[in-house]
Amino acid sequence: MPHAELFSEFVEAVLSNDTERLARARNAIGERLGPEAVVDTAGAAASFNAVVKVADGSGVQVEEFKVELIKQLPKKLGDQLGQVLNG
Repeated sequence: MPHAELFSEFVEAVLSNDTERLARARNAIGERLGPEAVVDTAGAAASFNAVVKVADGSGVQVEEFKVELIKQLPKKLGDQLGQVLNG
């Protein structure tokens, strides 16, 4: 998938709470794909994050079999972002 490494790094940077890493990831997307891609990438990541926050706040319990799937989200998110951005 084109640019999967950029999107995956962005998601990993968001989840790491490392502001310098996030700045590097954001800049890499901007330099290679343009400012619109940065906005789209950040928006998609924020949407996924919001869903998780709502679930956490409501007390939704995650079943054990889903834990491994959740761990795979950063790569899958990067793949989906690439599909959206590359039409």
